[in-house]
Amino acid sequence: NVKDFWAITRENFGVLSEKPMEEQLALTNWWWTAANQMMVEHKLTRLHVKEAVRNANTIPRPGAMELLRTCIRDGIPVVIVSAGLNSVIEEFLQLHDKSETLLQSPLLSIIANTMEYNQSGTLTGFGPTLITTRNKRDVLLHSKHHFDELFLSRKHVI
Repeated sequence: NVKDFWAITRENFGVLSEKPMEEQLALTNWWWTAANQMMVEHKLTRLHVKEAVRNANTIPRPGAMELLRTCIRDGIPVVIVSAGLNSVIEEFLQLHDKSETLLQSPLLSIIANTMEYNQSGTLTGFGPTLITTRNKRDVLLHSKHHFDELFLSRKHVI
């Protein structure tokens, strides 16, 4: 249950950065897998995600949405890499994108944990790649084929 999950988390994690990298990877993989499984077991829905994002007290950093819109408008590809959940990121962008164009742009890519839903909108699982705070860089490097497509025609990439 959720209470046990948090007790185990506090007990096992300690100061994560002080642990060997192999142990950090194992702990973060365990944590993300367990958290994801709880969301499936509790039958989380797309509507729950939407409501959670809308009720959260989160706002974009100053200038972030303007930067994203400017990049897209000027033809600059944007890749968001996150250990978070793609549905949450998409809902957050939709909520804060006054132009309502970011999510429709082929220049915007989101590499995050993919939430998979059935036809009624209930979470059934997650995509094949588990992204954690400790493996984001490696996941990004293994997504190179995705970037080749975006960047091959460009002279300069930041």
